[in-house]
Amino acid sequence: MKNNKGITLIALVITIIVLLILAGVALAMLAGDNGLLTKASDSKIVNEIGALKDQVNLAAAEGLSDYFENEYVAATKTEGLTKQSAVYTKASAVTTSSAYVEFANVEASTKIVIQGKGDKNYLKAEGTVQTDGTISWVDTF
Repeated sequence: MKNNKGITLIALVITIIVLLILAGVALAMLAGDNGLLTKASDSKIVNEIGALKDQVNLAAAEGLSDYFENEYVAATKTEGLTKQSAVYTKASAVTTSSAYVEFANVEASTKIVIQGKGDKNYLKAEGTVQTDGTISWVDTF
């Protein structure tokens, strides 16, 4: 009997093919349209949108505070000030320096849109300032 040591050329080729298939699947999972890098980028934008929503809600609370102070505490009242206008005035002053998120108003002072820039504009939150001064949010991510 022969004592063969080592591997055959066929076994080596099969091993290389299997490794290439595994590498292709790994690259597709990492960099595809639904890959890990895309999901991580989207998650970052969603996180930034959430942070901006918190800033807007805080500004809205300050606007409501200004309204109630004007209505019940101030010696001279500002005419025409409503809860909605007070909230929107404060909320629209929120700015961002983020490269991915844009803050803009739509439809004459009752809507607030926070969205991803560029090709990520499908990630957004739309807020409507209600007449009682609250903001109701609708997220599309």
